[in-house]
Amino acid sequence: MGGYNQTISGGTKADKQYEEGAKQFYATFKSLSDDTPDKLGPNSIQRFLEAFNYDETDRRVLIFAWLANAEIQCEFSMAELEMVFKKLKVANMQDLQRNLDRINNQLDRPEDKVNFDSLYEFTFLFAKTTPNQKGLNAEVAIAYWKILYKTNNASYGIVQKWFEFLGDVNQKYISRDTWNLFNSFTRVINADFSNHSSNDSWPVLIDEFVDYVRSKQR
Repeated sequence: MGGYNQTISGGTKADKQYEEGAKQFYATFKSLSDDTPDKLGPNSIQRFLEAFNYDETDRRVLIFAWLANAEIQCEFSMAELEMVFKKLKVANMQDLQRNLDRINNQLDRPEDKVNFDSLYEFTFLFAKTTPNQKGLNAEVAIAYWKILYKTNNASYGIVQKWFEFLGDVNQKYISRDTWNLFNSFTRVINADFSNHSSNDSWPVLIDEFVDYVRSKQR
C-alpha cells in the first residue's frame, strides 16, 4: 500500500465532496463547551470517539491524527479534517470508519512498513507538549509504544522486554534519537539478540537493553 503523506491537490469535484464530508464531521461532533473556536477540541473529540466506539488508546485515533498531520493533541482544525477526508478519498463517516479500520489492520504487515514508519515518526512529534522538547517522558513514550505495537506485530515480543527493561532501570527520559532508532532496532535484531554487536551504532540505552536481556538469558 502506498504512503499517505503526500501532497493533496484541490479543486476537483471529488475534492469538493471530501471537503463537504469533513464539514459534516465537524458539524456532527463540534461541542460548544470547547474553548477552541473554529476547531474541534477535547469535548468534541470525545464525542467522535464515542460515536466510533474508540477509546483514547485505540490506534485508529492516532492514525486519524497522523492522516490529519495534527499539530496539537486534542484539537483538529478544519484544514486538518479536510486532509484526512482527501487522503482517504471519503465523503462520509461510514467510509471514514471503514478506511481507518483497513489501515489499522494493515499496518503490522511487512509490506506496509512505509506507513508504519511514517506513523511512528509522526507520533514522537505529536506526543511532545512543547515545540522545543528534545525527548519524551518515559511514561508518555511507553504509552504511545503500547498504542503503536500490537500483538500481531513481529516486534511485539521485543517491545515487551523493552518495557520491562525501562521499568527495572527506572528510565525517566527517552531521547528522540532513541525513539527513532528503536523502531529500526526491533526490525533487525534476532529474537535472541545474537546478531547485536557492540560496534553497532545504536544509542547507549539500546546497548544497555541488549546487555540487560543477555544477562537474563544466562
